[in-house]
Amino acid sequence: MGQQGFYQLYAWRNPQATNALSSASEVHSGVGISAYQAINKSWALFSRLGVSTAGVVSFDRTWTVGGELNGRNWQRANDRIGLAVGRLHASDDYVRAGRGSGAETNAELYYAWHLNDHLQLAPNLQHINRPAGVSDSQSITVLGLRTTASF
Repeated sequence: MGQQGFYQLYAWRNPQATNALSSASEVHSGVGISAYQAINKSWALFSRLGVSTAGVVSFDRTWTVGGELNGRNWQRANDRIGLAVGRLHASDDYVRAGRGSGAETNAELYYAWHLNDHLQLAPNLQHINRPAGVSDSQSITVLGLRTTASF
């Protein structure tokens, strides 16, 4: 499309992870793909998919999709406002143990405020439906602040 974007395949391995059911130490690993694609000078779309391949985890499959608008239209080209939605699927081990019964869904609205070349603040509003994958759990709404410092 003639616009900037990036696509990443990745894998992770944590040899000192904790079993989600027994608290025993074990190896966790997985794979994923992440994509970010500008569709014009103002808008971009992103997505991520991850799958656990080893270890007893609470959630073994996740996906996220979203979009963001940069601040070009309000003279803050390095700022961004975005909306993302994601889903975490409870692992079979987690469901069999009675800890969860399905999936957790998350939504996040954020504003990334670029203060200078070294500091960014990103206030956000997050909504979590079915926390921990428990079908009768009450939804949670959280205000947050993410910071990024680079040196």
